[in-house]
Amino acid sequence: MKNLIGAVYVFGAAVCCAVSTGAIAAELSGNPIATKASQLDYKNMPDLPKCLTVGVAAGDPMTGPSTVVLKFAAGCDSTMHWHTPNEQLVMIKGMGKLEMKGEAPKPATVGAYNFQPSKHPHRFMCGSGGECLLYLSSDGKFDIHYVDRAGNEIPLTQAEKMAKNM
Repeated sequence: MKNLIGAVYVFGAAVCCAVSTGAIAAELSGNPIATKASQLDYKNMPDLPKCLTVGVAAGDPMTGPSTVVLKFAAGCDSTMHWHTPNEQLVMIKGMGKLEMKGEAPKPATVGAYNFQPSKHPHRFMCGSGGECLLYLSSDGKFDIHYVDRAGNEIPLTQAEKMAKNM
């Protein structure tokens, strides 16, 4: 059964990346892209926790669709938030937990796939055993909206304080 679940994760990840990367490549110049997560230039982005850096693989998250690699330091918590674009994520390194509104946190391990529809609150927490890397494909310009337990929008500083107390 574990092998079947693992195969489903990997198959979902392959379909996700093939479909979304193809769309993003078309958005660019039509040129093929081949890179590794280790070759990307990781930087902090506005309104993200400092323990999270982003490496752009394709597109430009600040202007439209993109594929990026998220690098979470061990113990990093994205805090509860939502985005306007849809997101597809594939875990490629580390262990953590993913929490989605209305659901208990789920383990996130290598090969795990997740789809986050537009405006659906979610949170990723990287485990304490080492950094976490996730491929993220987004179908629109990056934005982030942090929310409290009631779903009200709050600033990052308040969201980070709440995360430490959860």
